[in-house]
Amino acid sequence: MVATLSIIIRNPGHNAALVNAEIARFRGSVVGRLGLPFADRDMAVIVLVLDADRDAVNVLSGRIGKLPGAHSRATFEPEA
Repeated sequence: MVATLSIIIRNPGHNAALVNAEIARFRGSVVGRLGLPFADRDMAVIVLVLDADRDAVNVLSGRIGKLPGAHSRATFEPEA
């Protein structure tokens, strides 16, 4: 299943390493990644394209959402 995961990180200087560590745990499912810094707002945005089952995407989203300063939302391909 193809999915996207949008992540917003507040205070990335302190919090991005934890987010990146979680993403690395799922590296086999990551097809693409886009990272955008917003230095003037002290935040960063990461968008992942994943090829994984719904449960794995939800696990990653949930783990990231529990990290300090991180928020995530998953979107899934429409079911046929």
